[in-house]
Amino acid sequence: MKGNPRIPKELAIFIILIVAFASVFSVAVLISNYNKASNKADDAIKFMDDTSGMLSQRLAEGRYPHPSETKAANAENNIQQPGYGPGMYKVGDDLPQGEYVLITNGGAYFEISKDSTGKTSSVLANDNFDNRSIIRVSKGQYLEVQNARIIPVKDASEVKSVDGYLTQGMYKVGKDFPPGEYKVFTNDQGYIEVTKDARHLPRSIIANKIFKGSVYLSVSKGEYLKLYNARIKLK
Repeated sequence: MKGNPRIPKELAIFIILIVAFASVFSVAVLISNYNKASNKADDAIKFMDDTSGMLSQRLAEGRYPHPSETKAANAENNIQQPGYGPGMYKVGDDLPQGEYVLITNGGAYFEISKDSTGKTSSVLANDNFDNRSIIRVSKGQYLEVQNARIIPVKDASEVKSVDGYLTQGMYKVGKDFPPGEYKVFTNDQGYIEVTKDARHLPRSIIANKIFKGSVYLSVSKGEYLKLYNARIKLK
């Protein structure tokens, strides 16, 4: 009776080397992709830190009214508008889960947390912003907003351009402006960020860039665009 055929030693070594190389290559690709995502998140965090400092400086210089000084004014200005005023809300109890537009007349801040302990480790996402932002919150999360109106997307007013430009803020492609290629401008140093959703998580970032002067940017329907100290020319 014949036994199982034996694989030549040289062929066995070759197969082992191929498998080992494939494993190392796969790990290298995973590490490379992780580093790219990490670098995007680091760039975003650095610019957000810079932006936070800029907003604080503007508040100190009186270029923006301080939130504590504008609470009554905001309540009066927004009394006829739908949605919710500044404050902290439990999603599912105080407001429904879903997507919201945050509107402000000055510098504003939001924070989404997984619980109400107030610990830094509980924060899922936060941001300082001007003009407008868009967020998506889920049942059980906590939303805190300072100096902005929280408006359900379905009730939000249509976005209007200023002299043919969309100014600083966050916009949804396909709803607030058409998909396509655009030229983005800044007078100093600007930041653009394209995300796949409105959860403001590092893994949501598709592309981002800190730039001076002008750059071209292509966006697709369903994506979200953040502009900091920048504006895009509409077609």
